[in-house]
Amino acid sequence: MPYSIEEIYGLREGDAAGKYRNATKIYNEMYQLYGNHFGNPENPNIVITEDSNSGYDFFCELYPDKCDSAGGKSKVQTKILGAKETKILAIVDGAAFGPEMQACMELINTSPKSISLYAPESFEYLILKSGLVEVPKEILEETWKYADSKKYISWEDYYTSELCERTRNDVGQYSKKKLNGYYTTKGSIEKICKIFPWKLEYKHDYLGE
Repeated sequence: MPYSIEEIYGLREGDAAGKYRNATKIYNEMYQLYGNHFGNPENPNIVITEDSNSGYDFFCELYPDKCDSAGGKSKVQTKILGAKETKILAIVDGAAFGPEMQACMELINTSPKSISLYAPESFEYLILKSGLVEVPKEILEETWKYADSKKYISWEDYYTSELCERTRNDVGQYSKKKLNGYYTTKGSIEKICKIFPWKLEYKHDYLGE
């Protein structure tokens, strides 16, 4: 079952009587185990994306000749292990990557390679968050109120549906299978990249077209 990495929690241990010895232990605080990025994602030798759809197309524009698709979230670790490069950036859809997260973090923490992970909710979330498409902020900040689990298997599906509906018959009409060129213009790329937790310098002439 797909679930978000941001919905994986630990339980912080406390005790019923505070400072007293041998007090009965209770769990009185939950905390998130994972954030949406780890490591140093700047200047990777290779960028591994979870899938081969529009998100992959976008990151190929940012990292020409460096991108490779894992072909699904369950194959990301295998792709990392098979990479010859030593500085790796893996980009996954955090909204559905929860089941793979523990094993992936163990790999990151034990591998001799420098492995970084970026896990935004989804590529569609990045577009909605960037401001390229007008969307009420509540949809992004309180998604749990809107993403009906009877209709959407994950929040990634919900964001995709929202983006497709809000761009229908528009210049930025979105398709998950193939990226609309509207999203690879210089202005669009700049807006989306502002959300990244690292600074990305553009070095490609076609980004200025």
